[in-house]
Amino acid sequence: MPLLFPLFDFFEKLQYIIASVNSETRGPMDRSAMQTKVQKIFNFLKTDPLAGGTVLLLLTAAVHGLALFWGGILERDSVTYITAAVRWADTGEYIVPHFPPLPCFIIKSFYQMGLPPEVAGRAFSFLCSLPLPFVAYSFAMKAAGSRPLARYGAFMTVFHPLLLS
Repeated sequence: MPLLFPLFDFFEKLQYIIASVNSETRGPMDRSAMQTKVQKIFNFLKTDPLAGGTVLLLLTAAVHGLALFWGGILERDSVTYITAAVRWADTGEYIVPHFPPLPCFIIKSFYQMGLPPEVAGRAFSFLCSLPLPFVAYSFAMKAAGSRPLARYGAFMTVFHPLLLS
């Protein structure tokens, strides 16, 4: 439960900022009022690491989810993993000893929960893609030591599925 307290604090801050932004402009908004609102939200995201991480995670889930489930083809290795996972689930024997068993085990678990094999493979790929922006951010901070560059690297990692297709 103590892990949730920073999250509650984050939502209280976000609610306060949205309420203060909404109370400043009543009626039709001009361009400068909209820029002020956007600037306040961006300042909040820059100063609160939990806010930035939450937005990054939600954005990653949305972009990677759309890219995985509405497009793209399955690569050869993905088909091999899915085939091995389905055979493992159906017969109980693991047939690909030169591949690590964890991806097959996770895909097999999704398959046993009732997901079709292709969706199970895509769900595994989706779960593996969620931490990638945070890894890119950490790597860029270690390599360059620049927060703006690290943010740029993280956001490029978020949008890389759209850049590949």
